[in-house]
Amino acid sequence: MHFLNHGSFGATPLVVQEEQSRIRAQMEAQPIRFFVRHLPGALSHSAALVAELVGARPEDLVLVDNATAGVNAVLRSIQVGEGDRLVTLSHVYPAVRNSMRAIAARSGASVVEVRLPCPVLDDAWLEELDQALVGARVAVLDHVTSATGLVLPIQAMIALCRKHGVPVLVDGAHAPGLLPLQVQALGADWYTGNLHKWVCAPKGTAFLWAAPPLQGSLQPPVVGHAYGQDWRQTFHTLGTRDYSNWLSVPAVLDFWRSIGGLERAREHNDDLASQAMSLLQDGLGVQAAGPQQMRAAMAAFLLPQSIASATPQGSLELNDLLWEKYRIEVPITPHEGRLWLRISAQLYNELDDYRALLSALVAIQGE
Repeated sequence: MHFLNHGSFGATPLVVQEEQSRIRAQMEAQPIRFFVRHLPGALSHSAALVAELVGARPEDLVLVDNATAGVNAVLRSIQVGEGDRLVTLSHVYPAVRNSMRAIAARSGASVVEVRLPCPVLDDAWLEELDQALVGARVAVLDHVTSATGLVLPIQAMIALCRKHGVPVLVDGAHAPGLLPLQVQALGADWYTGNLHKWVCAPKGTAFLWAAPPLQGSLQPPVVGHAYGQDWRQTFHTLGTRDYSNWLSVPAVLDFWRSIGGLERAREHNDDLASQAMSLLQDGLGVQAAGPQQMRAAMAAFLLPQSIASATPQGSLELNDLLWEKYRIEVPITPHEGRLWLRISAQLYNELDDYRALLSALVAIQGE
């Protein structure tokens, strides 16, 4: 098969899966010793390694299941009242949009989505964001957009929030492993990101970072035994569950060191994605979602209407056709009445994978 959708769920190396199985076996062999004696220190160790990876202090970061859980933890911990405005961008991830809507509906607040045009041709949208932030209660901003794979100017957006005194939560679901990341230096109030995507940790491995003054007010979606204690204990003491995904963090970082490091992989993946986009643009005459400087190892382009109807049903039918007939797995997403196809590039991909996609799309267009 041609798997061009690493960005959705990642891919866990076999050696890491084996370590996760070993940890599960250790847990089942002596649950009391595992949960009571071994687990607290092991979780702290994994969290400290993640903090080092993303440029943060260990005391400012906790592990969570995914970026959606991190977003919910922050939004549910903020006092939002009637008439407040929650600001985000039109490319916001659907689960995050729903989280904001739920908070707004409960409190009488409203959600304001600043339109990020696609394709992005200039920075005029930043002026609209600047205006929308006046008097806002909180902003939730993407570091990398999901459907369109755009790397947004996060520091410029955070600076606008600072200008207006608006607390800002960065949804960095795709950023760890995809981009060089120094979370603490960004100047945000909160930052959450997934490790099961581009870092290739087991599914359900993510982090939430918070600036020190805000940590005491944060509560996880599930309140457990550690309520009222150190915020890290509060997030890491969630009752009986399988913690093997979080405890496999050392193994996945060992994996990357064994093959030359994440930075080397990023450079390779960025270059492959760039070559792939050139191939697809030349072959189809399609328009990319944004310029080269807004892309990394993911890139999206606008599908011609001759290939599929620009509806949710059209995207599902094309996705199924590509898989069933051509064994190509690639995400196709409706956005503002048009269909966008997003490719990913990871070490297991080759340029022939994208040639296969091009041939398939040309064949479908000609039918």
